[in-house]
Amino acid sequence: LNDEDWYKIPMDVCENLRFDVDFVHANGDINFEVYDSRCVNPNGTVADGNAVNYRVGFAYSTTDDESSIYVNNTNNEFVYVRVFAQNQEAVG
Repeated sequence: LNDEDWYKIPMDVCENLRFDVDFVHANGDINFEVYDSRCVNPNGTVADGNAVNYRVGFAYSTTDDESSIYVNNTNNEFVYVRVFAQNQEAVG
């Protein structure tokens, strides 16, 4: 469980986006974090080495499944979603 996945999701201004991660907690705890478009440089590296400054949402629990809703109240054209196992540290 040392793997993480990043997803780049296009968004319009004032668009709502619901994130759902479905899993069985007994097989491992999965969490996710949502970052605005400033968290990653054009070359794909974490901006300023500290993406947590750009975190706009997250879901951490110790039960099955994770869920969160993000409302794009900015002019960001996309968000990044990081899905990872509980035993991994936060980015940045």
